[in-house]
Amino acid sequence: DDAGANVDQAAAQAAQAAAKAAQATAKTAQAAATADQAAAKADQAAANAASIAGQSGGIATTAPPQEFNFPQDIPPQAMQAINQTFVFIAVLVLGSQLLRIIARRFDKRAQSLAVPGPDLSPQLRQLQESVDAMAIEVERISEGQRFTAKLMADRMAAPALLEGEKRA
Repeated sequence: DDAGANVDQAAAQAAQAAAKAAQATAKTAQAAATADQAAAKADQAAANAASIAGQSGGIATTAPPQEFNFPQDIPPQAMQAINQTFVFIAVLVLGSQLLRIIARRFDKRAQSLAVPGPDLSPQLRQLQESVDAMAIEVERISEGQRFTAKLMADRMAAPALLEGEKRA
């Protein structure tokens, strides 16, 4: 379930990123097409104004606006970029769904192959208690060794003190 959720989140994030990229590409293509159209219209308007000014004795008038023909007025490079963006988004969305399906299938297989073992918690608890008891016994033994070592050191020092008192 966690792997499926992670794949779902990754797919959603990738789809969001692709959508943002597609929007940016579409806006760029649209801005380029609009700028090209505006420049062409300005050039044509200037030419028309110059020709009208020459014909009418120096008085310039404005020409009527031209109609926009959708497929013909968009540059081929912009159309190609738009098409590539839509294909990329479609592949990304379909690919993310395909990856999700594959991940879920593997997750189901892993869950079905997992053989539940016996409950080991009572044995682990008993082992923990045994280790604690052994630690206490080892600590008692080390205390006994320290005490014995101290007694032996005191016995060795006691004759040396007695000899020192006899000499004095």
